[in-house]
Amino acid sequence: MNPTLYLSCLVVLVGSLAWTASAAPSEGDQRFNSELTRLKNIYGSDSVTQFTRFNNVPELITFFEKYGDRLQLTPEERQKANDALRQYKEERAKQPLVEEVPAQGFWWLVLPPVVEILGQIIKKAAGL
Repeated sequence: MNPTLYLSCLVVLVGSLAWTASAAPSEGDQRFNSELTRLKNIYGSDSVTQFTRFNNVPELITFFEKYGDRLQLTPEERQKANDALRQYKEERAKQPLVEEVPAQGFWWLVLPPVVEILGQIIKKAAGL
């Protein structure tokens, strides 16, 4: 085989492999999208109960801690989200532990504003 033809074929093969690899979503992108979709289904649907939303707040907090910088938010929305996260963490740290578990009254006092703020941001990020 002619060396020029051989090199041309090799360049095309390597280029197509590199393009395919860069076009495929990474595992991190897939995880981000699946988590965003799951949270959108919880916080973006009117048919989901408040109890279910409250029970999923730890996952919502974890999502914002991991992927908050990937969400396209205005500075005001980012500040609201950071304030809600800070408030949640501060209140959680203040709660007395009963047999190594936080007291149950905590959730009904702190969670409504946190769920409202972060839920709205999830809806916006998911395009709702």
